[in-house]
Amino acid sequence: MAGSVTAIHNGFDYQAVWFWIQATRLFQPSSKVYKVVFEANQCKSFDDVVVYYQQEVVDERNNPCKADYYQVKFHVDHSNMLRWKALIDPGFINAEKFSLLQKLQLAQKQYATNGLGARFYLITNWFIDPKDFLAELVSNDGGEIRISVLRSKRMQALRDCWKKHLGLASDEELERVLLPFRIHITSTLNNERSTLNSHLASVGLQPPDPSRVVSPFEDLIRKCLERGENEFTKDRIYEICSREGLLISPAQPPQNDAILLGIRSRMNWAEYLEDKTSHLLCLVPHFDNRLIRDADLWERAIYPELEVFLRNNVRNEEKYYLQMEAHSSIAFSAGYCLAKSGADVIPLQNTHSNLQAWKPSTHPSPDIPYGWDFLSVEGLGSGNDVAIAISATYNITSDVIAYTRNSLPQVSRLVACSLGEHVGNASIRGADHALSLAVSLVSWLRTNRTYEERCQNLHIFAAAPNGFLFFFGKLALGLGQIQLYEFEFGGVNPTAYHPSLAFPPGRNLIK
Repeated sequence: MAGSVTAIHNGFDYQAVWFWIQATRLFQPSSKVYKVVFEANQCKSFDDVVVYYQQEVVDERNNPCKADYYQVKFHVDHSNMLRWKALIDPGFINAEKFSLLQKLQLAQKQYATNGLGARFYLITNWFIDPKDFLAELVSNDGGEIRISVLRSKRMQALRDCWKKHLGLASDEELERVLLPFRIHITSTLNNERSTLNSHLASVGLQPPDPSRVVSPFEDLIRKCLERGENEFTKDRIYEICSREGLLISPAQPPQNDAILLGIRSRMNWAEYLEDKTSHLLCLVPHFDNRLIRDADLWERAIYPELEVFLRNNVRNEEKYYLQMEAHSSIAFSAGYCLAKSGADVIPLQNTHSNLQAWKPSTHPSPDIPYGWDFLSVEGLGSGNDVAIAISATYNITSDVIAYTRNSLPQVSRLVACSLGEHVGNASIRGADHALSLAVSLVSWLRTNRTYEERCQNLHIFAAAPNGFLFFFGKLALGLGQIQLYEFEFGGVNPTAYHPSLAFPPGRNLIK
């Protein structure tokens, strides 16, 4: 009996934590959220937490979204895993009659006609079984169902089973139900509480004292619900938290001294970037997980959209922070685009502890911690192209050599550019170090390639922070013809590189 009661309480706490994570979004400086609901009365499905937007945001497929509906499912242990058949089993959500997919179907008909206009999330701490079809179906970015995989021949039995369960006659009807569906895998209750604490502190709300057993925020939403109050705006949350002594002074998050811009090509850790930025470029629809949906999209869509975004939102008289939750090629390209703009655009770099503004000093110290080690590997191919492997966060030299030998016969030599024993996630110590490394790299490439090599392509492979790549891109105009590459993360092939953007792009730079 005690175990079942504990499970019920933990499940409620888990739901409450998720509510407060969403509620903190109300206080972000550019938040699009205007109301967060706990145990929504008007919804019969996916009603644990609902987030309403005052203006539409775009989802992972570049479709408009007016609201997000969350079904929170907590499990006390990891004795089982999430599989595709669980979605048609009422017992999975402790129901007797209707399964999660049937609830999704009802919600889709009510709030997402044609599968558009809203998202419906299953929030669970069970992992997806890697051997199950569901592991292939669920995107690693936003948790959406990968429709192209759903349509594959090997998913025929799954499609037929789900259609029969939902009383559907066609694959198109099934896709309409699944389009707004998302599966979001979370961590333990304590880890989610830690995540909440950082959200609370960032918006001026007092995180719970770790030495105390009671969590005031979880208890607070329970008391509000008991009084019949379950819908909350920013002003109402502020009023309640002020009354309960849960505010940090100042109560509002500090305002940026610059306009915050965002570029997103992946959803992981960037789901709520639109709440923090004045203007956001979302390139996620062009990717399936981290892979580009079509190689032509790099030139046909990615760069043109990036260029238009920066041209429309950057002015010389303003100061900007640029947060790039994006592929390395996009960070390089942003710098390349802005090379001649004269605009004050400062990249925000995720470090191991926080988000830092990498603004180089006006008079940087001449004492740079350490620089590049250069090593040339000769005789790879028969042409005059040069490849460079930049190893800052991890060493990619051997992988790039293997890829070059197999796929780039026009490359005669490879330059291994490494930070040596310092390679790692914290290898670049800040803005001044990043800029110094970018300057020295460009200088080396300008002076250590032959005339014949400078007339041909420079192939760039990089494992480095986006802030560094932004500076490198700004300085790269004099390097001639450039081809960038992206690594296929999550695969089993260590040489799984794919060409991305080429420069010059054949269009005017921002001036």
